[in-house]
Amino acid sequence: MTALIPAGGLRRFKSDGLGDLVVGSVTANSDQPLGGFILFGGLNGLAGVPDSVAHPIGFVAPMETNTVSEINTGIAVMNLEDSPVDLTLQIADEDGAVLASAQAVLPGLGHLATLPVVFLPVKLAEDSSTELDFAQFADGAGLFSQIILFNPDPDLEANLTLVLRDDEGNPLNVDLNGEQVSGQMTALIPAGGLRRFGSDGLGDLTTGWVQVTSDRTVAGVVLFGGTNGLAGVGSSANQPTGFVDPRKPTPDLRSTPEFQW
Repeated sequence: MTALIPAGGLRRFKSDGLGDLVVGSVTANSDQPLGGFILFGGLNGLAGVPDSVAHPIGFVAPMETNTVSEINTGIAVMNLEDSPVDLTLQIADEDGAVLASAQAVLPGLGHLATLPVVFLPVKLAEDSSTELDFAQFADGAGLFSQIILFNPDPDLEANLTLVLRDDEGNPLNVDLNGEQVSGQMTALIPAGGLRRFGSDGLGDLTTGWVQVTSDRTVAGVVLFGGTNGLAGVGSSANQPTGFVDPRKPTPDLRSTPEFQW
């Protein structure tokens, strides 16, 4: 299909959820720069997944299986080429040890998917370092957060510093992995491994942001969980001049000067 988006505008394309389940991929081509994401909705709640960056070599995704809360994460892979490609799929533990491996062939322009997830894009460089900024962190009132950080280097460990700030810029005091943290902590991720830093969701609600610095390239995501389900949010890109959020303001926001039109 073709569509037209006016200057500074947006368009929504929505399915009805009726009939048998069908899955696939979507590619949008435009003569102007675009931004976008897909919202998935159903019996298990609502989740948003942004557009994907092309990864000709591969990508990393955090995986979790929890039979108690029925949480299972998965991957979605799309082939942008006309020719088939060979896939190697591996599942590893938190220390980088491979637990299982499988091979698959993805047809030209084909698609392979389970559940939508936030993936961890990885680009390795010699003697590289990383800064990740997570603009969303919340804990308390039944809402918990997990910071999942991955070290893709197969040979060298990564030394991390996590800085947590509240809405006013003060050190954020929060329980992570059973340890009380006051605004800052250090951690070590083994080669090819990952580490989770989870809050407990107890007490009053506190919100803020997290910055991660590392002496090696790392990738990460924040998972939010609570009574409304589970959602993943990747690290934020540095936007010194601002950004666009393609959402419709709520009635309460429309009454404020900055959202009036």
